[in-house]
Amino acid sequence: MHYFPKCLAVIGAGAIAASPVCAGSNPFVVIIGSGPMAGTYNLPAAAVICFHSAKQHVYTAAWKDFSPASAKSIAEVGIQVANPDASGPKVGDVRIAFGDSSKAATVYEVYRQPLSLTVSGKRGDIAFQGKTKDGVRISVTVSCTDTTEM
Repeated sequence: MHYFPKCLAVIGAGAIAASPVCAGSNPFVVIIGSGPMAGTYNLPAAAVICFHSAKQHVYTAAWKDFSPASAKSIAEVGIQVANPDASGPKVGDVRIAFGDSSKAATVYEVYRQPLSLTVSGKRGDIAFQGKTKDGVRISVTVSCTDTTEM
């Protein structure tokens, strides 16, 4: 099931402006290990949203730039943990997009891959390290210091 990209689009379209989490500080770091977009990206923490939905069985962090400066500018990043409240190893989805989505954007995605989630109160730390189906190494870490419950 590829629920995550649709979820990110809904989040990006409305929740950033409306979410009280935006006032907080949620450090989000993306590392692309190879390819034309290789580099480390520290996203503006104040614009990162984090939420947990027990009903939807997800814990998600997302960030979006509605006007990326160039095709090599990071436009959106999202990481979603499936069944975060279940015991045992965690899996989830990661989406990283560069450039304008109305043009030929570069997108890195992985689905149902192992990741880690540590939750303590309203704080959640998510980490992923892996490769896309094309072998591009990616690493994503986010510390959600204030998570909205939905």
